Amino acid sequence: MIARLGEGIMVIQIKDKTAETYGAFLSWKNIWHAYGNSQAYALLTAGQAIGNRDMMLAGFEEVDNFHKYLIDSGFINWFSLKKENGTYEFMGNDKFAQIAYGMRPLIYANLKAYEISRDDMYIEQAVEISKWFFGKNPVNVNMYDEKTGRTFDGIDGADKYNKNSGAESTIEGLLSILAIEQNKIAKEKLMKYIEKK
Repeated sequence: MIARLGEGIMVIQIKDKTAETYGAFLSWKNIWHAYGNSQAYALLTAGQAIGNRDMMLAGFEEVDNFHKYLIDSGFINWFSLKKENGTYEFMGNDKFAQIAYGMRPLIYANLKAYEISRDDMYIEQAVEISKWFFGKNPVNVNMYDEKTGRTFDGIDGADKYNKNSGAESTIEGLLSILAIEQNKIAKEKLMKYIEKK
């Protein structure tokens, strides 16, 4: 059953190496959104559990390529694609809103990729993504409050963020920070960044 579900997820992966979004697992038809996009983490975890190399390779394909694109672009919230003459083109995309529920899956996937490969590149990516909670974001505001554990609800624009702190945002923020803290190397790197701020 796990293998069959994994095969279903792999079908929706962008395999065009010339596409900016190469490696991404689409969320629905021709749309990708950041919210809860845990396909790479799921495939890495399940592939490791059942010894399915293809599932793990698909997970690495997203982490190695699409996650780099997300980091370099300052993250995006969603995009839709069209495929013409074998190539993918954006129909639409937007950077906002950015929320914790979009960052946590990326952090989990990169930490899992490190667990499997022991390649420090994945620690670097996980920490780079986690900096979003500590001011490395479009509004340069700490989205996570270290004193209370609360997380703001999101970044709505280049100069606007939502100061509400709902349960989902706080839980996703705490899960993200906890995952970083449970990896000694990642924790040290993030702490150095925070201390320099």
